[in-house]
Amino acid sequence: MAWPCAVVSLAIFAAAYALIFSGYLQRTVAALIGAVGMVIAGKVLGFFPHGTVVASIDADALWLLFGIMVVVGLLRETGFFQYLAIRAAKLARGNPTVLFISLGVCTAVASMFLDNVTTLLTLAPITVSVAEVLALPAAPLLLMQAMAANIGGVATLVGDPPNVLIGSAADISFKS
Repeated sequence: MAWPCAVVSLAIFAAAYALIFSGYLQRTVAALIGAVGMVIAGKVLGFFPHGTVVASIDADALWLLFGIMVVVGLLRETGFFQYLAIRAAKLARGNPTVLFISLGVCTAVASMFLDNVTTLLTLAPITVSVAEVLALPAAPLLLMQAMAANIGGVATLVGDPPNVLIGSAADISFKS
């Protein structure tokens, strides 16, 4: 019985990835179709009982991630990230070293409280624009921002999705 279950699981997994990479559907929809397909196959073929699926969903982590994404979306719409990058560029006054450090600090601080991937996706185009205006190479600034985002994301419980999941599984709260 294990062999057919493995083949069906692999087929659903491959189909979900094919949908994601094809661009035929939005990535979120394709992933959701794959997840629902896996749950249905698991129920029909007996991979796992229904209670196991429901018990493995961590609602606290999902709601926290949802809240972070809402805050990031609102901050992006208000121009908060653009303000940070422009403020860092003004603080630098054309000095590449100061720009390097100030953009790194802005990225790390933003990543401490917001999802670091979203922070990078928002700040990277602004960094490239600032680098072009100042006639500086963008690659060192972007590499530094990637490292700063990882450092900032690891610093807090909400800075990175794995931190949220680990904190929730270990019953770590902001009070402890």
